[in-house]
Amino acid sequence: MRSHVNTKIMAMASAIVIILSMFLAGCGSSGSTNSPSKVSISYWTWAPAIEIVKKQITAFEKEYPNISVDYKVSTYNDYLVALKAAANAGSLPTVMALQPVGTGVSVSYLRPLQDFAKSSLGQNWQAKYVKTGLQQARMINPPGDNNFYALPEGMQSTSLVVNTAIFHKYKLPVPQTFSELEQDAAVLRSHGVAPILLGGADGWQNEDLFLEIANQVAPDAWYQAEKAGTGFDAPGLVKAMNIWRSLFTEHIVQGGAMGAHAYPDEVNAFNKGEGAIIPLGSWAISSTPPGPYNVPLAKEWQMIQFPKLSATAQQIPLAGADAILGMAKSVSGVQADAGWKLIQFLTQGDGEVIYANEMCDLPAKVGLTPSTLPYASAKVMYQQSVDWTKEGTSRYVANPQLNNALITALASVATGQATPAAALSKLDGVAARKQ
Repeated sequence: MRSHVNTKIMAMASAIVIILSMFLAGCGSSGSTNSPSKVSISYWTWAPAIEIVKKQITAFEKEYPNISVDYKVSTYNDYLVALKAAANAGSLPTVMALQPVGTGVSVSYLRPLQDFAKSSLGQNWQAKYVKTGLQQARMINPPGDNNFYALPEGMQSTSLVVNTAIFHKYKLPVPQTFSELEQDAAVLRSHGVAPILLGGADGWQNEDLFLEIANQVAPDAWYQAEKAGTGFDAPGLVKAMNIWRSLFTEHIVQGGAMGAHAYPDEVNAFNKGEGAIIPLGSWAISSTPPGPYNVPLAKEWQMIQFPKLSATAQQIPLAGADAILGMAKSVSGVQADAGWKLIQFLTQGDGEVIYANEMCDLPAKVGLTPSTLPYASAKVMYQQSVDWTKEGTSRYVANPQLNNALITALASVATGQATPAAALSKLDGVAARKQ
């Protein structure tokens, strides 16, 4: 009898323990040792290099062990194709890199971020980002929409990168004026050196050079025409297009430039010392030793703005946000929270510190500077780039249709298929901006 009672008591006690443990597990608190369920999110980008993205994601997953990130890094052109296909299929990644123009994803697919930012970064959260970066992040918005659908990770300013060793070798001055550039080009060509290496097949270098020229010849003329949607064949812009054409007719750029790609073709050639100048920008600092690309010749590099076209011309830099990070609208709940944590980490946290220290570009976080600038030339180029970002006008053509039309016009003039005036006149009446 006693044995039977003990058995019943033991069975009841065991049941109570099981029920109690289930209750405690279900009512866990922040002090509980039970780990919450793991959240998986996805992240797509084209930059920085995959090795650097891996460092960022490894650091993120260490800081947030309950979030797993499936990341994908593609070449820029492949990225645009994949992103557009994913948008059409309703299968965008949780977090994606965009640009102020040209990435082809409408804000209708994106989730506003300002409430997340205000909640975690404070009421004054906008002051933590470089002002130009925030302004350009809104370029993806339709008129009247003041949301922030993306936030900047990196900033850029454009410039001409000069291999000063080549100029020293042939006892030439680094050109400060266009006349000096023409004279230097003749000497360099006689020694088999390309004066300027251009990847004209991609379009973006062509656009950078033209806007730099136009800003000197007729400051603000391009932006006024862009705003009005007409007046692209104004005298100042026609003059700028004629100067663009002279880069080819006077052989200042290498032969076959319009069939060459900036990456990897012409950048690799420049890194080997096969050209004197290349149009790039602040991101080229990453090639200075011991940066991630560690190009020995980069110790001899210098950055300049496009040489002055006249004694009174102003050299107005171009600047812009590079990657801006957005979140898919379809994401909600814990996935949205995890997606925001990744965006904050990459734009304001240790991910942005990694970005800066790897010299991927200029950080968009106010007050952050890289700790890896050992060479005096790199320090000078970095400070120049920061200053140009503050001083510069927009690198981007806001209207995607106009952007494509300008690239076509520049190619037609460069290859002799159209006159400057005729090519520019075709830009008038390009469809109003739409995503």
